[in-house]
Amino acid sequence: MRKGIVFAKRQASCIDKRGSTAIPPYSTKMMKLRLLLMLWLREKLFHGWGTVPEANQEIVKDGLIFSGLKKTKKTLILDLDETLVHSVTIGSTMRSGHVVEVKLENQHAILYYVHKRPYCHWFLTEVAEYFSLVLFTASVQQYADPVINCIEEEKPIFERKLYRQDCINEGGAYVKDIGKVEKSLSNVLIIDNSPMSYCLHKENAIPIEGWLNDPTDIDLLSLVPVLRAVSTIHDVRSFVVMRDGEKSY
Repeated sequence: MRKGIVFAKRQASCIDKRGSTAIPPYSTKMMKLRLLLMLWLREKLFHGWGTVPEANQEIVKDGLIFSGLKKTKKTLILDLDETLVHSVTIGSTMRSGHVVEVKLENQHAILYYVHKRPYCHWFLTEVAEYFSLVLFTASVQQYADPVINCIEEEKPIFERKLYRQDCINEGGAYVKDIGKVEKSLSNVLIIDNSPMSYCLHKENAIPIEGWLNDPTDIDLLSLVPVLRAVSTIHDVRSFVVMRDGEKSY
C-alpha cells in the first residue's frame, strides 16, 4: 500500500457496518476544477464555438478530444457516504433526518437518520442527462440499499449498484476497481471523498470533500458544469491529466 495515503475509514462494528469515510481537505482541488472550467468557457466566449462538427468527426483542442456526435453516455461512478449523504444511528447527537431501517444479518434492525448533501437530488437529475450513473459504495448492501432508496425517491437513478463485496480489501481498506464497471477507462469517472477508494485509477477520479452536516455546502452544485463539459471529451482522463499537470496513463 502506497506510503502517504491516509485511509481513515471507520472500523465496522457489529452495529455500524457502513464503512464510512474520513474527510480529506480537497477544497484546493475543487478550486482548480472550477478555474479550469472558467478558462475553457472564457476561451469559447472570446474565440467562438466554431462550426458544429459532422457525425463521428473529432475536434482536438488543448490536448482534449471533443466528439462531434456523442453516441453513448459515459459512466459516472458515485460514492455514497459523505459524498451524497451522511447518516447516523438514531440515539446519537443528531435528532432529525429521513429515517431508514437497516436489517443486518443475525442482528436486530437498526434505525438511521439519513441526511442528503445539499443539492443532491438536483445534482443527480442533472448529471443523469450526460452520464450513466453507477453507485459504488464500500458499505454493506444491507445498509446501502435502504439509503439508496431514500436518495432515488420516486424513480431509479442508478443503472448499477456495487457494494463492499465488490471492493478489493487491502488490509481492511476498501479499494474500488472501476474496471468492474467500465472496461474502457476513457469513458468512466469516479467521484469519491476517499483517495484510497480510487487509488488504482487516480487518473479517472474527481475528488470531493467529505460532507457531514454543513447546510451551506455547494460542492455538488459546483460540479455540474464541470461534468457537463467533461462529458463531451473523448477521453475523460485528458481532463484529469490537465488538472493535475501530468500524464499518468
